[in-house]
Amino acid sequence: MKIKKFDLKAAIPFMGFILIFLLFSLTTGGRFLTVSNIETLIIQASLVSVLGVGASFVMAHGNLEFSLGGATAISCMAAAMAGKISPVLVIPVGIIVGILLSLISAVVHTKMHVPAFVVGMCVMILGKGMTQTLSAVVVMNAPVSFTKLNFSGFYALVVLIVFILGYIVMEHTKIGLYNKSIGSNEDAAQLSGVSVAKYKTLAFVMSGICIGICAFLTLIRSGGVSSTCGQNLEVYTLIAVVLGGTPLSGGTRLRLYSVLLGSFSFYMLSNGLAIWGVSPDLVNIIRGVVFILFVYFTYDRNSNAVAV
Repeated sequence: MKIKKFDLKAAIPFMGFILIFLLFSLTTGGRFLTVSNIETLIIQASLVSVLGVGASFVMAHGNLEFSLGGATAISCMAAAMAGKISPVLVIPVGIIVGILLSLISAVVHTKMHVPAFVVGMCVMILGKGMTQTLSAVVVMNAPVSFTKLNFSGFYALVVLIVFILGYIVMEHTKIGLYNKSIGSNEDAAQLSGVSVAKYKTLAFVMSGICIGICAFLTLIRSGGVSSTCGQNLEVYTLIAVVLGGTPLSGGTRLRLYSVLLGSFSFYMLSNGLAIWGVSPDLVNIIRGVVFILFVYFTYDRNSNAVAV
């Protein structure tokens, strides 16, 4: 029986998660492991976890999703306005708007051959501009009934459902399998009969669905739309999924569990540093240094990917 060689690079995300957990568990006098702090961690990581599942489908074929923050903000505004008519409309309207925005990225990328990250940045800027402008003149609060959902157990349930459904689609349907095939070798996938444009578009649709769900959670968490709605979500999500070991080039090595691993590693680091009393500005510097070191040690120079 052949023994599989231990892959140190693939183990680094798990080692990092365990190290961060143990570090703050042992150095915060028990404050890191309190029930209230664990609940805070779950809520903090939920938005990035949901977005990360959707973004993984786009990353599977080798693209980066930079529209996440802006698209979430626009979806939040649409969902909040729909909520004034009926709370039942919040989720479907948020998801529909998320899908429409993702389809813009998909069409411009597949038909006009514009890099997806360029289109994503345009949506990001558009979303931030619309949010800052409209939130100053229009009150966009979440339905009052949503306050009952603002507890960690609900966020955990939503993340679990999104992850399970995302895993099924990624590992057991053509959407996931073909997108990973495209990420490994787009020309080979096309020659084998895969409709590259179609399945890339479906990957963006998956991202759009998750954007809509994230908008729903954002409204629950914040109680409405503010000028900072969706701010930095695209950056935090991409950092988190890479910290979890997601390959930047996509392909068959992509594993969806990397999303949860990276999201909780990212927020455990931030949370633990805050408990230590580290200033927010210094926290950002430390997170940046950790990310750079992580990419350096896990970067697969033979395939232009982060090893997984």
